[in-house]
Amino acid sequence: MDTPSEYYFCREGSEVEGPVSASEIRDMLTAGTLPLTSQICAAGSNDWQSATVLQRPAPPPPRPRETVATVQQVPVAELPRDKTLIASGKVIGGLSLIIAGIALCFTLVGGLFGLPMIIWGFYIMVKGPADLMTQQTERNKLVYSGACPYCGHFFSFDGPTLGQDCPACRKRFVVRNDRFVALDDSTTQ
Repeated sequence: MDTPSEYYFCREGSEVEGPVSASEIRDMLTAGTLPLTSQICAAGSNDWQSATVLQRPAPPPPRPRETVATVQQVPVAELPRDKTLIASGKVIGGLSLIIAGIALCFTLVGGLFGLPMIIWGFYIMVKGPADLMTQQTERNKLVYSGACPYCGHFFSFDGPTLGQDCPACRKRFVVRNDRFVALDDSTTQ
């Protein structure tokens, strides 16, 4: 359907004026010199309609280049007492193996059994507390939630991180002062 090139218009309680181009009517509507209640009619037609049919659609509001993020620390539950006892038991067990391995080294079969016992003892002593620390670290994660500064998609991720990609629009942003900040030339400093 083609848009007519010229229109007549009538302000409320006024006489018919025109013909003028569609762009002139748009300009008058934008400037406010032609009220939105005015009627228009294409040249060569008898069908009057609201002038708002020619009004330019308002541009969408610009997306904010940074959005507020909700940062939560995942609640830290105390480790069960049995896990702490297991870790301390591994330290004691590892120490026992080291002592037994050293003692065996002074016997005839020391090289065959003593050295592996010492190595295994050190491994167990280090592994037990390391497992306990890993479990504790996994419980202390930060979770960031918020809207992407590009597309507005809401999502969550574990932090901290230098940058994050939005799963919807695949654009990268950073977290600064508990805000998701877009990475573009106008906001980087």
